[in-house]
Amino acid sequence: MKHSALATVRVRLTLGVVLILTMALVAGALTVTTVVRRSLERGIESSLRSRAQDLRSILINGTPPTSLTITDQEDVFVQLIDDSNTVVAATPNVLKVPLVHRLSPGHARTVAGLPGESTDHFLVFARRVNLPNGRLEVIVGRNLDTVEEATTVLRRTLSAGAFLLVLALGTGTWVVVRRALRPVEWIRSEVAGISPSELSRRVSEPRGDDEISRLARTMNNMLWRLEESQKRERRFVSDAAHELRSPIATIRQHAELAVTYGPRVTSDELASDVLEESTRLENLTEDLLVLARLSEQPLSSSAKTIDLDDIVLEEVTRVRARTNKSIDASRVSGARVQGDLRHLQRLVRNLADNAIRHAGSKVSFSLVEHGTSAVLTVEDDGPGVPAESRNAIFQRFSRLDDARRHDVGGAGLGLAIAADIVTVHGGTIESMESVLGGARFEVHIPRSLQ
Repeated sequence: MKHSALATVRVRLTLGVVLILTMALVAGALTVTTVVRRSLERGIESSLRSRAQDLRSILINGTPPTSLTITDQEDVFVQLIDDSNTVVAATPNVLKVPLVHRLSPGHARTVAGLPGESTDHFLVFARRVNLPNGRLEVIVGRNLDTVEEATTVLRRTLSAGAFLLVLALGTGTWVVVRRALRPVEWIRSEVAGISPSELSRRVSEPRGDDEISRLARTMNNMLWRLEESQKRERRFVSDAAHELRSPIATIRQHAELAVTYGPRVTSDELASDVLEESTRLENLTEDLLVLARLSEQPLSSSAKTIDLDDIVLEEVTRVRARTNKSIDASRVSGARVQGDLRHLQRLVRNLADNAIRHAGSKVSFSLVEHGTSAVLTVEDDGPGVPAESRNAIFQRFSRLDDARRHDVGGAGLGLAIAADIVTVHGGTIESMESVLGGARFEVHIPRSLQ
């Protein structure tokens, strides 16, 4: 798949910096140029005001307009206008030019060229003079060529400086970003080179505690989690294959005996043995499917508010009908949780079956609401769980030596399934010593506030 040249972070970041800087420099150059131009124009306007005031003073002192000596500078012109808009006197450069521009006395304005003459821009200022024989207006103007030239030079200088600055900053940004992203490319290439069989490899971690070093540590943590997940998956597959092999081998053994010895093996004996092993195989397969579903879809979208005490009491009724051991449910009180009904039923059943299997003569159930949690406790008076094994028993296919000697067909998945169910419901499960002398399993599940 081909990627556009603009797809890289380095190019996009460099273009972004160049664009922002260019816009800022253009705005700054326009502002500076405008300020300088207005400053120059205000200087010219000030000189025009002074010139007009001088002429006004001369006229008031009695000098006739026709005998007035007026400057003949090429970039400056003067016109004396009477009330009928007739030019009474003017500088040689506008002597044959009619009224340049009619404007209010005391005001200045920019004029684009003189009537019938040049197209240059002029700044024009008017001043009124009241004389005994009438009124005159002194119109003084000056060519703005110097302002245009100064503005043009300034604009070109700023443009050249801005271009060099953008070029330098763009190049610098390209180099800096390239160096900054080089460790990211190293990390990417190292991770890309790690195959599923090499998850023990780790990427190099740069020194410091910046974003790059944290990215490297995050990648290493991810690789570690993948490695642990792969180990658990392989161990799970190996244990599952081992557990499945046993009932399959037993069924095959009985079938071979029936084929070999014929009439010596009755059909009832064969059917009984095959039924027992197929039931064990079915239970194991169901447990494996439950674990797979919990991994793929932790909590069903159909989760709803459930009365956990109803599930516990139903399970108590079931186990009482199947055992002669004492079952105490006097401490079961109301508790509501948010969850999946089938998963919670499986949780309580697995804990109950585990307690019944290892109990000597008594099993106790307790359910209370404590703070924001519903606390379920299942205890027995059996041999208990050694302190060093209380975490291991929640691992898949984990069975203690004592359990292996007295087990009646369990595959070591009951408590693992219970732990996974509690986890997907946002709770915790813990094994500890019971006051009855055996094991105590305490489950905390967030209770429903509805």
